[in-house]
Amino acid sequence: MSVVTDPLPEVVQSPAVAETVRLPIVQTIPQGATGGSFGPPVSSTCAVLPPVLSSTGALASEAPRQWHPPQRAERLPLLDLLRVVAAHLIVWHHLAFYGPLSSVAYQLFPNAIWALSEWGRYAVQVFFVVGGFVTARSLSNRGWIDGRAAADIVAKRYRRLGGPYLVALIVAILANSLAEVWMDHYSISAAPTLPQVLAHVVFLQDVLGYDGLSAGLWYLAIDFQLGLLLLGLVMLSQRLVHGWPIGNRATSLSFAMVVPLAATSLFWFNRDARWEEWGLYFLGSYTLGVIADGVLSKRLPSLAFWAYAGLMLLALAVEWRSRLAVGLATGVVIYLGGVTGGLSSWPKIRWIESAAQSSYSLFLIHFPVCLLVNAFLSQFVLHSPLLCLAGMLLAYGLSVAASVVFYRHVERAFR
Repeated sequence: MSVVTDPLPEVVQSPAVAETVRLPIVQTIPQGATGGSFGPPVSSTCAVLPPVLSSTGALASEAPRQWHPPQRAERLPLLDLLRVVAAHLIVWHHLAFYGPLSSVAYQLFPNAIWALSEWGRYAVQVFFVVGGFVTARSLSNRGWIDGRAAADIVAKRYRRLGGPYLVALIVAILANSLAEVWMDHYSISAAPTLPQVLAHVVFLQDVLGYDGLSAGLWYLAIDFQLGLLLLGLVMLSQRLVHGWPIGNRATSLSFAMVVPLAATSLFWFNRDARWEEWGLYFLGSYTLGVIADGVLSKRLPSLAFWAYAGLMLLALAVEWRSRLAVGLATGVVIYLGGVTGGLSSWPKIRWIESAAQSSYSLFLIHFPVCLLVNAFLSQFVLHSPLLCLAGMLLAYGLSVAASVVFYRHVERAFR
């Protein structure tokens, strides 16, 4: 896998947002977020760590250790907008990157198709920052997490992500088999082996050196790794601060634990392509979302966000990376949206909310659809740049339509 040459999305930590029960907002900092880049909204009023004091005012060491499942909460329209824009850019990135239609249509709009092919991949950084934000907010509402609760969190997360993903994997395998009947092209994956399929099932295909069976699936593996890492840090922090009388110290310890790891990502792992199969490569952008949640939830001082943003700027000064710059810009947008109230109030547009709900399905299903359209039309339209461009538009439209069907009949079944 190569972040520089491999079409991304990276979309993903996760599934499109499920419908929610709307709850009133009682303060300017939004109470709700989603449990992953595309995950179901959850309610939270604290950052990565739960308060140390119990509801009765006793120390955490005196309070019973209980795990509290998150409650459904209001959607955050600004996050919906970011998801929609990023998800659709990824579709167009793959349409531009993989021919053969784009190779011919390039004659009509060379600059646009080149830009989508080269730069569209960085839209995935949006999902890393959003994923860090919403995963931290989700975990913060769960109270004490013991081994059983952690297993439940992981199992439910795999069900939400892995259920639709496994169905899409079957669709991708079938689409590749059909596409090779119509064309011979590098975008068609070879027939999979059993070990290759099993590696995909457990999100280890890149770590174990197997080719992806569809474009962008590597992102889900990275997202799953980052979610497990954050869960582990939360559990470790809870045990280290157990009995401390001041809740802010717990938050500070969690911050102190994640930032050094993120710093190694910014200045080392993210500069070494040998780490692209591992979550540490992308932890720098993900952590910005985690810190943004901590600050907006008032568990960290506002200086924490700008200090980490400054660290990202320093990393960019050491070595410019466009993917990192996109992540930084995304984090700033989320943070400013939070402090101004726009995170929970803008833009409240029904079709954006609907598109955000099916954005994970769009990520999963768009490439098999685009592959089939490319393969079928390549028999008839490669002589005409205009017809090839029309074919790309058709592939995009069918991908969006397929994502709605997939969301309604597949993804929602795993909620």
